[in-house]
Amino acid sequence: MASTETAASKDDFSASAHLRTKTPDGKFEDIFGRRTYVAPSPDGLKTKTIIYITDMFGVDLMNHQLMADTYAKGGFHVYMPDFLDGDGLPAEFMQTAEPKLADQEKMTVIEKTKNQATLMATMGPKGIKHREAIAKPKIDAFIADLRKDTSISKIGIIGTCWGGRHAVLQAHQDTGISAVAALQPSFTATADWEPVSVPIYLAFGDKDTLVPISNTGVVSSIPGSAAITSLSVDGIIDVMEKKVDLDKEIRIFENQVHGFTHRGDWSTDDDRKAMDEAADAVIGWFRKYLA
Repeated sequence: MASTETAASKDDFSASAHLRTKTPDGKFEDIFGRRTYVAPSPDGLKTKTIIYITDMFGVDLMNHQLMADTYAKGGFHVYMPDFLDGDGLPAEFMQTAEPKLADQEKMTVIEKTKNQATLMATMGPKGIKHREAIAKPKIDAFIADLRKDTSISKIGIIGTCWGGRHAVLQAHQDTGISAVAALQPSFTATADWEPVSVPIYLAFGDKDTLVPISNTGVVSSIPGSAAITSLSVDGIIDVMEKKVDLDKEIRIFENQVHGFTHRGDWSTDDDRKAMDEAADAVIGWFRKYLA
């Protein structure tokens, strides 16, 4: 097993290698009046532009900045706007939101119950504060301004967790978006998926407790909370399989928890491999559909 302290090679542009460097390449700029992390494409052009919508940890989570850099190295100009207006969750809350699989397996019933209570107390108010009626107009406005830039030929969207749902909403008709990648999209409903009409890549972990694999279509996104629900992976697949003419790919990664695409857990080779494969798939998806 590779050491978790191994430095990334300057020639290794994989997602896991870049996250190990802990040195973002991009920078924050004011874009359309919104604080935005910008990761330029290798050729400096904005022809193929991607908007990266984060989860509720927000743009200041270094992992997101490094992932934006990784996607940019794939040949895209990446904007990561702060749609949470500085209200992202602290990085240390990641272990509460979805503990690493090895840690989950060691937790007692009491520890799991306490963890779920903390999760509900935190995510409930956050979800209300940044609900669709508040967040979507900000995203719509950013996209509308971006579409006025004549140097941009096509726009794609990457979204993870909370941002994954907003990526799905932008995959509807007449949004000006050419392709979407939604990574563990959370808190979704059937009505979010039925209008999807642009090429979409979806990635889930089979050990995800927020968006689980379940024969029940609608599940509690936070175990024990009936008020916070989400369509399960199975429920999403049921809707998407009916869209026979839609270009889509749905990948379920084995032994991966919620947030595996950017959480940077180097304790196992499998985790690093899953992150790298997911990032490569996203880059390949946009190379195909933003061409």
